[in-house]
Amino acid sequence: SATRESVTFDCPLPFMSLNPADVVTVTDSDLGWIERVAIVTSVLRTPGPSTELSVVTAPNFVRDAPI
Repeated sequence: SATRESVTFDCPLPFMSLNPADVVTVTDSDLGWIERVAIVTSVLRTPGPSTELSVVTAPNFVRDAPI
């Protein structure tokens, strides 16, 4: 089995162009992520200055392999 994490971010408007199933890399120092590969699961487009973006991490078999 592979470890997956699901996270929702409040992003600036340029992220509005993303769609579910898009593959992105995410860097978030609070989560300890550096260019973590993730798949967009939902995009909530609002009339305000931000977009709510939900992602789930893709399995990384090299990183998650037992040593």
